[in-house]
Order: sequence, then structure tokens, then C-alpha cells
Amino acid sequence: MGDASHLVKRRGFWGLSFAAGCFDESDHCPTLVTYGPHGKALDLITLGTTSREPAASKAAIAAGRGWVAADDGVHSYVLWWDAFLTVNDRRTDAVCCEAGVRGEESAFVFAQRYVVDDGKLVKLGRPKLLGPVDSAFEAPVMLPPPWKPGKTQGRKKKAKPSPSRPKIRHA
Repeated sequence: MGDASHLVKRRGFWGLSFAAGCFDESDHCPTLVTYGPHGKALDLITLGTTSREPAASKAAIAAGRGWVAADDGVHSYVLWWDAFLTVNDRRTDAVCCEAGVRGEESAFVFAQRYVVDDGKLVKLGRPKLLGPVDSAFEAPVMLPPPWKPGKTQGRKKKAKPSPSRPKIRHA
């Protein structure tokens, strides 16, 4: 697994900054941002869960990775979540994010440690690039694509006769 490209780093550090702002507003849900081939944001999807259990958060993250894998129009993505990070045997809260670009060998995980002081999120230290992970583009697709074909995405065809739908002839 190689080094993070400039675009992956830009997406990852932006994701940490944006996520920290969301967390400051008490929104700790995993969130996915997808981009098209020209860097235009396609979607911002909150992968909300009503459960505070780690398994529910992991399932939401897996669903986000599945959306990335299912949508061929996604060129790059950022997926962030609330986590814990242990540094020097001390466990602290952290914003983590995964950033990936289609066609690159791997995605990368970034982290920003924080504490909550008087209801406000306070960043601890600088954001860090933690290392490579398997890209969401290779993730198993767990959900159907989050879109429905519109009128501009092809013509509707009339259903052909079938045994359950015989052709009606008028005399």
C-alpha cells in the first residue's frame, strides 16, 4: 500500500475539520460525502443510527462504504465517525475519517483527538494521517444504489407480452 496522494490528504483533512464542526453541534453520526470526477460534491449522507452501541455505528459505516462501492459515479469519498484513539496508554475521543479516490491502491484513515469543554469540542493537537486501509470502492455492496433513474437516464420501454401479461387484441 503506497503513500496518500495529495487529493486523498486534502479530502481527509477537510473531512476531519468538517466533522469536528458537526460534532461541536452534537451530531456524532457517521457521515459520508461523495464527489464526482470534477471534484463537485454529489451527496452528504448522514448514516444515522438510534443506537449508541458500537455495532450500530460499524453497520452504518459499512453501509456508507457499500454506497460508495455501488455508485459508479463516485470518484472520491470521505467517511467520518466518532471513535476513540489511544496514545501513550491514554484513551481519548477522536474524530476519524476515511478518504479514498477511485483507481488508487488504498484509502487512508485520518484522526483528530478532541475533548468536550463546556459543551464545545476542543481539538487536541494536530490532525494525523494514521495509515492505509482497503478502499470502499472494493467493499461488498450491502445496499441498493441511493438513486432512481430519472427521465434523462434512458427511455422507458413498454413491457412486452408475457404469460402473465398477454397481449390484448381488439377486434
